[in-house]
Amino acid sequence: MDDRASGRQAGAGLLATDPGERLPAIVVCDHNHIDSGIHTDGDLYTLDVAGVDRLANWQHLDETAYRRRSHAWLEAIVAGLDAEWPGLAGAVVEQHIATARTMHEYLNTPEGAVYGWDYRVPDGIPRGGPLGSPATSVDGLWLASSYSGMGGFTGAMGGGTAAARAAMAALPS
Repeated sequence: MDDRASGRQAGAGLLATDPGERLPAIVVCDHNHIDSGIHTDGDLYTLDVAGVDRLANWQHLDETAYRRRSHAWLEAIVAGLDAEWPGLAGAVVEQHIATARTMHEYLNTPEGAVYGWDYRVPDGIPRGGPLGSPATSVDGLWLASSYSGMGGFTGAMGGGTAAARAAMAALPS
C-alpha cells in the first residue's frame, strides 16, 4: 500500500471518534466560480467540503450519539476552514454534514459509498449495459443520473447528456 492510500485510510478512520487535534483530509469546492446561473444573490455562496468516510464510523451509534458526533465534526471542520481562511466561520449562514451513514440511509448506497454504488473497475472498455448506456427496459425512459455511468456530479452531468442525446435520437424525424 502506498503512502497516499495509507493516509486516506487513516483519515477515514478519524471520524470513528470525536474530533481531536487532527482533521481528515478534505477537498473544498467553491461552486461560485462556475457560471451556473443558480446564484443570483451576490451575498450568498455555496461551499462544498468533501472527505473520505466509512459507514463503520457511524452505524453502531444511536441517533443521539450520531447527531452529537456528526455535529462535533461539522464544527471542527468549519473551525479548520476558518483557521485557513479567517472569517469564514462567521460568514456561515447554514451548514450541513452528510456522512457515510447519511448516504447509506437516504440513498441505500453500499457501505455509504458517496458515488452511489460499489464501483468495480471493468475488465475492459465498458460497452453498453448499465455503465455504458442511459437506456432502461421502459421504452422512452432513460436514466439521467450518476447511476447511468460514472459516479458523482461529473457522472450525473454525463448521464444527463447521454440521456438527452438518446431522447433526441428517438424523436421522430
